[in-house]
Amino acid sequence: MDISAELCFCTKDEPIHKVEIPYLLTYSLEGVTKSNLAFEAVDNIPVLDVRKHSLTYEDHGIQLEHIDSKMMYDDWQDSQKIEKVFLREARDTIRKVVGHHEVYIFEYRVRRRPKSFPYLAGQVVDPNAPVPVLGAHIDYCESDSVDRIEVIFKERAPKMLARSYQFLNLWKPLRGPVKDCPLALCDPKSVDFQNDTMLVQSVNTTSVGEFLSLHYNTSQRWYYVSEQMPWEALVFHGYDSRTPKAPGVPHAAFVQDHTVPEDQARESIEIRAVVFLDEDANESLEV
Repeated sequence: MDISAELCFCTKDEPIHKVEIPYLLTYSLEGVTKSNLAFEAVDNIPVLDVRKHSLTYEDHGIQLEHIDSKMMYDDWQDSQKIEKVFLREARDTIRKVVGHHEVYIFEYRVRRRPKSFPYLAGQVVDPNAPVPVLGAHIDYCESDSVDRIEVIFKERAPKMLARSYQFLNLWKPLRGPVKDCPLALCDPKSVDFQNDTMLVQSVNTTSVGEFLSLHYNTSQRWYYVSEQMPWEALVFHGYDSRTPKAPGVPHAAFVQDHTVPEDQARESIEIRAVVFLDEDANESLEV
């Protein structure tokens, strides 16, 4: 069903950003503030049920797809089973959405809500922590996508960068129905890319990445899947090398029900992948 919810956004026009680049440290460094970002919680935002509104990856960058999996619930504790079994299932599901292109999965994260969650609005949370992420964001941008391909493919990177490619995500719960912290996704056609997004540096111990944080705009159209089940996967667009200035799909977790017991806390897995869209099949890509 369609609902209204509270979503969290990065605030706009912070004075500190006139003298400092927006940043987020993914580790603790003595004497250095973890981040110079500030967040606001915006209440009563309409969040439409994907089940009632037909969305396709081609038209909206968002698609709900059935996923067949041999994974049992206890298997999600076994990283080897995830990598040998589920990543291949995820690749097949992505191909059902985007077509039979070359798909390379380069990262996955299993997230579980701890007892201390949700955190207070405005609190900066390590994006690498395995918890639902409340701040609305887009995982990819033009510069970071190039950097990712250079890191992933190393000496093959120049050849891969010459091809057409997309970055995208696949997200599904490990158990259901999800009544606690579902994932909200924003139709990118409703995003004012220039005014609604802010480039943020994600500073790691050995590298600096970039992602886009989202400011709130009343024109944004948000969606979620009511009572999403483990065999239902959301596949959503992140970046396309053919249209580098077009936004990917902003997304964020939100607290739908504060009364959900701990044994029903949301557990999910997120897959990040790059898809090569041209017909050059000379490179053999494995999951």
